Parts: sequence; structure tokens; C-alpha cells
Amino acid sequence: MKPELRDNLEDALKHGREILNFVSGMSLEQYSEDEKTHLAVERLFEIIGEAQSLLQAESRTRGFHSKLPPDHFLPKHFGSLL
Repeated sequence: MKPELRDNLEDALKHGREILNFVSGMSLEQYSEDEKTHLAVERLFEIIGEAQSLLQAESRTRGFHSKLPPDHFLPKHFGSLL
């Protein structure tokens, strides 16, 4: 794996943890009403999506992309936040 790709993935993991910290203890209603938190979380998901795109592009180059389900790169626990 390319070093810059690894760095992007480490950043994505860090940002995922930040999302969980931002919303920890918040109800969906509280989250929906807190515009700053909502915008911050949205931006962090965008960054994670960019890292996911890079990983998928790399996997296509190496030929193992067809073996992974489409949602493989998005941790399951993020689904509850979407």
C-alpha cells in the first residue's frame, strides 16, 4: 500500500473517531438542532468518503475490488448516524 494511501486511511479512522466523539450522548433530535455539530460531522464524512474513493481506486488497480461488498469500507456503526 502506498504511504499516502495509508496516511489517508489513518486520517479517515481518526475522523471517524471524531464523529463518534462529537455525537456521543446526543439524541438524534439534539444532533439535528445543533448546526455546528451537524456541519462538522458532514465534513468529516466527506473526508472519509474521499479516503474510501482512494482505497477503491487502489483496489481496482490491484484487482481485488470485485471480492469486496460495496459497503465494505464504511464501518457498520456509522450507519446509525446517517
